[in-house]
Amino acid sequence: MIYIEGLLAFFAVTTSLYIFFYNLFFKRSYTLNRLLALCALITANIFAIFILLNLRLPGLSSVLMARIFLSLITLLATLLFNIMQIYPDIRERRHALVYLMSGIPGHALIVMTLATDLVIQNIPFEAYADRHKGVLYLAYLVLTAFYFAGSVIIVFIKSRFFENRFLRKEVSLFLFGIAAAVGWGILFIIVVPTFLGLEQTRNFGTLVAGLFIILFYNAIVVDIRRVDLQKFYNELFSWLLIGVLLFAPVAAAMKFTIEKIIPDPLNLTLITFGIFVYLFLFFKYLTPAIRGFMSRSYTRLVDDFNEYFKSVKKIDMESDQKTFWSKFYKESITNLVDKYGMLSGHLYILDYQDNSLKPAHHVGKSIGIKQIPEADPLVSCIMTEGGILTTSILYTDSRYRDKRDAILSIFRDNDLEMAIPFFGMDKRLIGILFLGVFPGKKLYSKAFISVLELFRIQFQHQLANGLILDEVKINQVLTHDRLVVDTIKKKIIPREMIQVPGIRVSSFHINNSQQGGDYLDSILLAPDRAAYIMADAAYSGVESGILALELYTSFRTPVRNIDSPDKILNNMNWVISTSRFKKKNAPAFCMTYASQGAVEYSSAAHNPMVAYNPNDGTFSEHATKGIPLGVDRDFLYESRELAAPSGTIGIIYSDGLVSAMNSSGASYGLEPVKRMIKTNPDSPPLVLLRSIYMDLTSFIGDHKQLSDISLILFKV
Repeated sequence: MIYIEGLLAFFAVTTSLYIFFYNLFFKRSYTLNRLLALCALITANIFAIFILLNLRLPGLSSVLMARIFLSLITLLATLLFNIMQIYPDIRERRHALVYLMSGIPGHALIVMTLATDLVIQNIPFEAYADRHKGVLYLAYLVLTAFYFAGSVIIVFIKSRFFENRFLRKEVSLFLFGIAAAVGWGILFIIVVPTFLGLEQTRNFGTLVAGLFIILFYNAIVVDIRRVDLQKFYNELFSWLLIGVLLFAPVAAAMKFTIEKIIPDPLNLTLITFGIFVYLFLFFKYLTPAIRGFMSRSYTRLVDDFNEYFKSVKKIDMESDQKTFWSKFYKESITNLVDKYGMLSGHLYILDYQDNSLKPAHHVGKSIGIKQIPEADPLVSCIMTEGGILTTSILYTDSRYRDKRDAILSIFRDNDLEMAIPFFGMDKRLIGILFLGVFPGKKLYSKAFISVLELFRIQFQHQLANGLILDEVKINQVLTHDRLVVDTIKKKIIPREMIQVPGIRVSSFHINNSQQGGDYLDSILLAPDRAAYIMADAAYSGVESGILALELYTSFRTPVRNIDSPDKILNNMNWVISTSRFKKKNAPAFCMTYASQGAVEYSSAAHNPMVAYNPNDGTFSEHATKGIPLGVDRDFLYESRELAAPSGTIGIIYSDGLVSAMNSSGASYGLEPVKRMIKTNPDSPPLVLLRSIYMDLTSFIGDHKQLSDISLILFKV
């Protein structure tokens, strides 16, 4: 039992420190998170002292340690009480004096506990449980219990007045978790030792209950805007179940088998091998199965969504665009509302003539929103959020405090629950889909909102492509394939690459074909992180132009947490594979760079990246296993990191560069590029690129090229 307690105590300290560092360094701008970080640090110290007390080390003052232990318990209780006074106003600072005054009795008790013998008089070294209680020991218990219970009572009372129904539900789940942890503590700290005489369960119950309580508080505070306790409980239960099933049989085998047959080396070897096989098979097969079972509701929603979108993909672009849009809206918006049972759905599309969003499609009861100007506060909030805007976010995000009442009144008056935005290639808002409440005001689950984010990406992608093609048709560019492809190329291929600290990137693109060709681009993922991509959209006229638009919109669609090359290619592959425009596939190569010097790359059957190492003057090729984008929706790309010392030069190139031919039929190849890089390793990328461009054009002369020529050159 002592080994289990030690392992559990170590895990409790580690978990508390993780919560401390995460809230301190990643969420430090919020008052609630700073307080929670302090609570986690105190909890880690409580668990550490708990371990020291039970080790009974010689020379350790048990009285002093016990007083520090009890003082930290009281300090933790007062801080949790303060957190629940502020909750859910994550930035609240206005009533700091009130919070400080409410903690005065607790702080006074801490001083008395540490400095006097009024709470703890003495503790025999050999039996911490036989502590000699001071005259204020009962008062200590009552006041500390008051703070612990008060924090729960406060949030319970406040939740009854929350207008935010999402948060009210999460608080109910939080209280359920706290009640379960307290019940666990009462069972193993009081009931089992008292009635069954098993004193060793006290420590076990204290550790588990304390760990769960800090986890529950962290779950509702760490990201109040997107708290999802149901998902947290599912994951927690799945890992608890995995832990029990993984280690309980092993512990039983070690306890009841090995002790009896350990003298026989052969038996010991067989048992060890059996344990290894069990752990391997369990972790490889049963662990994913258990986690998949616990997340089955979300998986089922995604499968339903993919099935629903199959009908949308079957709609072909009509010569009569009005007919196309009517079918498209019906298959996407009407079927979405009918399938999932919202009371209404309302799509507004941007009218470029007067810069306002106007009704395009309605399902269910009509609403009183005639049009939405671009200067409307709702548009401002949507642009700030950059994703789905729910009533819960409006309630819990202080950025919307000034506009909150006006927007919430619009939602309430029209029985709306959320606004789903759609952005164009220039990140301009081109559409908003309002979804109504469920019958009986049933709440949207967080899993369903996550699935709606997938819907937003897919619908936005198709809407943006359709509107661009509409614009192209209006300008009568579709009269000829070459004009279409040329117009699209001019629209999507940038003049220069994005720069971030630590790297300089230059590129050129020679448009030799009006039947399709290369696509290269870059986006800023964060102030110090950028992504660069090159892809081959093939040479088949309008279809290649559409594929280039697919690549452009899927690469530039902002999605949270997609910040590495493999994730970017996975997202692009999923979008292209599931798009109604999908007819072609595209090899691609993606690279990201962060200012810390990290160069990551991922390949989708594209030419490898070539890197020059300044330390030894050698070139190396870098690629990953992959298939062209759009071949298999479920394929997962891999990402690798390039060790890039200062001065490293890399190139990403298209087939057109190496296959460029002169009038004699000779190909240009890569050797001239390598030679110029090796000869001028200290030159800036722009100078190197200009030299390569001049050498290439001199080589091919007036000979007509059939393929685009593209090159991205970077220097760390």
